[in-house]
Amino acid sequence: MKKVTLFVVSMLVSLQVSAIPLPDFIVYGAASAQDQVAAYWRDQSVSSSDVSNGLYKLAIPMGTQVRHRKGDAVEIWINGVPTGQRVTIGDFGTAQRLDLQ
Repeated sequence: MKKVTLFVVSMLVSLQVSAIPLPDFIVYGAASAQDQVAAYWRDQSVSSSDVSNGLYKLAIPMGTQVRHRKGDAVEIWINGVPTGQRVTIGDFGTAQRLDLQ
């Protein structure tokens, strides 16, 4: 089985003065350019119709930035298949490497 490496990077974003500062996380890389990467994470701001078991699903192309809250649990799926890998987004500026089998 080919090994897939994803980088989840939490970084600061420029926000308006009145906005609550929230970082983005970015998913980099997949087994090939054709792979679809999806992230599942808790988000109280989405409608209940978009939430299953408290997790919100969003399909994201490689390199896409997605809003999240610090402490959110993120589950990575590739090509519609759960990898079983979860990441809890950490402090601003932290980066985590996921080695997916």
